[in-house]
Amino acid sequence: MKTTKHVVLRVQDKPTFGNIDEICKATGVDPRSVHRGYLRKPGAPLPSDPGVYLWWPSADSKNWDNHLSEDGMTIWSKSRKEPFSIAEVAAAPNVDCRTAVFFREPLLGKGYQFVGVFKTNLEKSRKRLFHVFDRVSDELEV
Repeated sequence: MKTTKHVVLRVQDKPTFGNIDEICKATGVDPRSVHRGYLRKPGAPLPSDPGVYLWWPSADSKNWDNHLSEDGMTIWSKSRKEPFSIAEVAAAPNVDCRTAVFFREPLLGKGYQFVGVFKTNLEKSRKRLFHVFDRVSDELEV
């Protein structure tokens, strides 16, 4: 009988991964499943909990304007190329999912750091004209 090893990622431990393939391996996602030719998909569902979507935004993205608040409780994101649309945010297939975030902040280091599990806040998104996520958990069981 094969046993599954459960690991809990905690924000306070500052788990950091060198690249997206490492995030995939640590969370049980097949790294090949997030490739789109030479590009990567922006995220993937967590195999152990399909209600959680994995996302790996970067603060230095050319296509996305991504920010993590100083206290780590809020993320805001929008396209640098398309106008912001609250209707598109509200209609997104993963808008009701919890999103486990591995944020890359090049000024603080080269890796993707687990910064928590977040959920879309439509009211704040409307007011701020960004897709706004609020942290709902400091832990992720994988």
